[in-house]
Amino acid sequence: MFMSITVMISMPLGSKLSTYTGYRSIITTGMVLMAVSLFLLSNLKFHVTNQLMIFFMIILGFGFGFACLSIVSAVQFIPENKAGIASGIVNAARQLGTCLGIALLVGTMTHNVDTAKNTIERRSIDQITSKKLPNNIDNLMKTRVITILNSNKVSPNFQYALKKSISEELKSDNTNYQIKNKELSKMHTGLGNLKKQFNGNPNTVSSLTNKISIGQNEITAQYNALLYELVKDNPNAIKILNTYEKKLIFLQAQPKSIQNSKSITQLSSLISIYKIGTNPNITTGKAFTKALSSRSADNNITQAQDILSKTLSKDGKINKGLTTLDGGVSKIDVNEQISKLLSQIKNLKNKQLTQAFTKTFMLAAWIIASFSLVGLFTERKHK
Repeated sequence: MFMSITVMISMPLGSKLSTYTGYRSIITTGMVLMAVSLFLLSNLKFHVTNQLMIFFMIILGFGFGFACLSIVSAVQFIPENKAGIASGIVNAARQLGTCLGIALLVGTMTHNVDTAKNTIERRSIDQITSKKLPNNIDNLMKTRVITILNSNKVSPNFQYALKKSISEELKSDNTNYQIKNKELSKMHTGLGNLKKQFNGNPNTVSSLTNKISIGQNEITAQYNALLYELVKDNPNAIKILNTYEKKLIFLQAQPKSIQNSKSITQLSSLISIYKIGTNPNITTGKAFTKALSSRSADNNITQAQDILSKTLSKDGKINKGLTTLDGGVSKIDVNEQISKLLSQIKNLKNKQLTQAFTKTFMLAAWIIASFSLVGLFTERKHK
């Protein structure tokens, strides 16, 4: 838009100035300005400001407007009866030059873009490989990059769609991954050392807890077997049971106190032991232990130890939680590496495509610059 407006201003301005200086200097100045603007455009960067781009286009517009006066200059000394023929020849030459210029520059541009795409693909694959991401993430990113570069369709949501696909892959990824972030690597190492205490190997927390649980179960079994023998072989067991029951009733009728509560608890335990031991249906030590375990407070300890042993085992909740946390640390690092990688690929794409345009501008600049001297021969003295 700014170039078009500038051309609209520069053409009548150049025509007016030509009455004082002639067309030669105006046309030569226009071609030089066009060459200068194209050289400036050949140094563009992706993050160029709008103001600078507008300035370059204004220079190009002034140069184009002045250079277009060569059409007027070409026919100004032609006799009136041949003006139509001369005008047709000039227009034909202009059209031919336009076609040749478009063919040359578009062909060059297409070649530069194809070269840039190949460079982007090659370097992107190298960058993805250098990150040493999990295999499924690595293959996914390479496939998507190759697909988008070889597609003729524009996908503005490419990065969003890729990140979404990567998130889905990360949920199911269990691959060992070498963490790059130093702080996350320290956390990963610490979690790994902590997990070793729950892998069931000798002298680890899980192994020692399991041994304690087994030992406690053996002690409880032996203790219950001894109680069973003592009660079963005692001929006065029934009388002792009755005595304990009467004493319990007496204590329960007394005012509450700490000592009284302790005595009631002890008597209740003894009564349970003698009731089970004197039960005619209980004929073995195992049956005695089983019946006693449902009433014994020791059974609660045993159950608690069993739960603790399972919790601290290799397949326990703590080890699984540590594994999940460790996997989360790895995924955080993967996401961080992917974000950096996508940023690098984006910058690479912008740089290469910008260079494809700047190379085309450079070619156009040299062509215009090489023909700038022609402007000096676009006018002759009127005879």
